[in-house]
Amino acid sequence: KWEQESMKKIQLAAEKVRTDLKQILESSTNQILKTCRNVASKLLSAREAEIFSEIDLKRWTEQLNELKSQIKLLSMIHIVEENKSPVYLIEIKQTNNVNTYIKNKELLSFKRIEERFIEGNGLAIIEDGGLRIKHIDSDHKFIYFRGQKSYTNGCHTLQFKIEHSTGSYDTFIGISSSDINLRQIMYH
Repeated sequence: KWEQESMKKIQLAAEKVRTDLKQILESSTNQILKTCRNVASKLLSAREAEIFSEIDLKRWTEQLNELKSQIKLLSMIHIVEENKSPVYLIEIKQTNNVNTYIKNKELLSFKRIEERFIEGNGLAIIEDGGLRIKHIDSDHKFIYFRGQKSYTNGCHTLQFKIEHSTGSYDTFIGISSSDINLRQIMYH
């Protein structure tokens, strides 16, 4: 009878170890795949929208290298033997969990500043919640607009797209102090 009980314990322990190992490997693999797909999606979106700078590329490269080194360390599985009974039980423990790492570390955080136009000199109108300006002056006078963000230092990327142009006039994009009244510089 003790032989049958021992065999049953061994079979149960082996099944538990198989199940635990399978669960750990599947969980780690799925989380790594999910994170890699997320990273690839964010990089592709940034590339297609062309809204990234060299600083972003450097940061993303560092984060990918960090993910690579963490993947090497993740899923370290240790076998724990319990020596208290005549039939040794084996338990699998994962010391460094990929799920814990990924939850604690946001990879490729995509910092996109939603700059919007908020103020102009009256020769154009603001559309699409501040994302678009439309020149309405038929004389093609200069228009001046100001964004909602204020920048004091650092590297900032702003993108402009001219969607429709009926006249042949020059486009100039410049920077002015927020202290300047846009209506005063209308004709300078």
